[in-house]
Amino acid sequence: MTRGRRLRIIEICRLVLLAIVLLLSQFTGNVLGCSSAIKKKLDPDPVTVHSIPALGCYSDSEKKRDLPDYVGRYQHMRKHLCNSFCLLRGAKYFGMQDSDACFCGNSYGRLGRVTEVYCPAKCPGEIGESCGGKTYNSIYEVTEGVSLVKY
Repeated sequence: MTRGRRLRIIEICRLVLLAIVLLLSQFTGNVLGCSSAIKKKLDPDPVTVHSIPALGCYSDSEKKRDLPDYVGRYQHMRKHLCNSFCLLRGAKYFGMQDSDACFCGNSYGRLGRVTEVYCPAKCPGEIGESCGGKTYNSIYEVTEGVSLVKY
């Protein structure tokens, strides 16, 4: 196994562990007595986190999804968290819908692009970022090296 592959596996494992800790802290309010430290690490200042530029707002259908791999709804879903989940699933694109739902897929746009007025939902904790609408996805390219936390 090459050094680069090992480093990528370590980074993916780190992201998975951070996602698990984030999810657990929402149910328990405290994980191993360090909820404030975890919250501080996982909720960095939104201005300092690398931006993931949107590819646009696209129609979706509840019967036949534009991005078929549904990750789930989570009240603290962030673009960076959705990006990490979709990276782990090997997807090329991810979509945020209705501010808290995450979808993954390898293609998008089957139902057409629409104006940004259809994607008014704001991303939790991300200033000025759009995270879709009721049945509309804000589409992003899955990006390696985007971290959940600020170092």
